[in-house]
Amino acid sequence: MSTSSPRIRRLQSDYEKIHQRFDGWPLIRIVGFEGTPPEQYKVAYHIRGLQVLDGGAIQERQEHLIEVNLSLGYPKRMPHCKMLTPIFHPNFDPASICIGDFWAASEGLEDLLIRIGRMIAYQEYNTKSPLNGLAAKWAAENAHLLPVDSRELSPPTPTPVQNVSDEPVVIAAPREEMPPSAPGRGAAQAVPAAVPKHPEVILPAPPKPGIPAAGAEENKSIKLSEDLTLVHLTVRCDKCRREYQVNLDALAAAFRCPGCGATHVTGTPYKCVAFEGAGLIWFVDK
Repeated sequence: MSTSSPRIRRLQSDYEKIHQRFDGWPLIRIVGFEGTPPEQYKVAYHIRGLQVLDGGAIQERQEHLIEVNLSLGYPKRMPHCKMLTPIFHPNFDPASICIGDFWAASEGLEDLLIRIGRMIAYQEYNTKSPLNGLAAKWAAENAHLLPVDSRELSPPTPTPVQNVSDEPVVIAAPREEMPPSAPGRGAAQAVPAAVPKHPEVILPAPPKPGIPAAGAEENKSIKLSEDLTLVHLTVRCDKCRREYQVNLDALAAAFRCPGCGATHVTGTPYKCVAFEGAGLIWFVDK
């Protein structure tokens, strides 16, 4: 078959987008593939789902593995997806995953993998035409317990580093616990010798628009230490609970939630939790 055929081009495009979308994302990982370009993928999900034990008890399961096969008719024919680990869900059985409710040839394979993750987490399910009738009955009777994992499973979209004040972000205890002799807001502070895995971060209030901070310089990014730089700000809407990223210039502005349209003003200090990794710092509103 010619390497310039529409199917081969689609397979190559899927592979490149999947690699770009999920590289370094801990919740959805590609753990294997076959073909050049790939026609089969094995995908691991590190999210909460459900399984049934031998005695009939329903229990949470933290890791899941699926297999995705792209037939000769792909993308006109939908991928064949099946679970390789136990799951208790209305739209899964041992042989297949029901994706017919939302599959379209125009949908990227990376988007399909995210949709399957949302199904595993019970963020999405259909009890009207189930593959597992017992799971459908349980879900209908226990909707108040769902989803079992409410995290946003789509990887955040990278945003460019913005030019902001070089006023340091202080890794320290909450303000009320800091000793009276603690340095002021503009002074650098030493990082404790034993920094916890998820250190608390106090992000100082930004200056008012049009008034530069004392000692501010251009072409700077927020520094946590010599080798850690703030390049993303992820916030959670207090209305719809959706998490999304905003540019650093939102530190001194108002922005609108893309989910529910609620307006958020960010001219006050942030109390955040920092997650470290590969020189990237994400801030999640507490």
